[in-house]
Amino acid sequence: MKQDKRRTEGGAGIEQQMLVAGSFSPTPFASRKRVDTELIFTTIRYRISTLKYKPGEALKEAELAAEFGASRTPVRQVLQRLELAGLIEPVVGYGSIVTPVDYEATSEVLKFRLQLALLLGHFMDPEKMKRASEAFADLLKEHDSAGNGDSTWFAELSHRCRWHVLSCINNRFVANTWIDTYYYASRLWYLSYDRAKVTFNMLQREELETYRDSFATGDPKQAAVTMHKSHQKWMAAIWESMKPS
Repeated sequence: MKQDKRRTEGGAGIEQQMLVAGSFSPTPFASRKRVDTELIFTTIRYRISTLKYKPGEALKEAELAAEFGASRTPVRQVLQRLELAGLIEPVVGYGSIVTPVDYEATSEVLKFRLQLALLLGHFMDPEKMKRASEAFADLLKEHDSAGNGDSTWFAELSHRCRWHVLSCINNRFVANTWIDTYYYASRLWYLSYDRAKVTFNMLQREELETYRDSFATGDPKQAAVTMHKSHQKWMAAIWESMKPS
């Protein structure tokens, strides 16, 4: 299986660079000289995962091509990748529709990520972990200074947290699996946010604090156990938030 080096080499790679203040790039897409299909893919995927594009919303090839300053061919290729990722589906007469959240499939993905967190203990670079610890400390400061924000604010911190973990993974296949499964499952977090805002913000703060401390040790297995425990708490909180009130 061919893996995309741009996603995992040199830290978190292209997408982390774009996750700044909720904006993907200071350069308008239409003014770019070269069409970057990876940039288009990561931008649309981010919008879907943070609910800017909501389930049921139609994505039109022509509109996306105009926004990104591209022909319809690379946009069509991107939409095909998003379809394979389970995030959109083609509907005749409407274009590509953002899929509803499949709760059964998402539950399976979350259970898989619970074990994947432990597996990361075999695939993280100790030196990169120490740098990531500093990044988690910065995110913690952002969290504390902003207070309880909205779901978009919560999503941005969550995404950046996962990409800092990604920057430490030294196996390309594991790295891609880590981030791809996160994007598949992340919508459930944000759909549940308003029902459990206080709990979710508390868990996010605890997560950033424990990640900061465990990654600072440079011990991959200790960090993996920390992530596993954090993921268990997130799963419990998500399913609790979905119970009828």
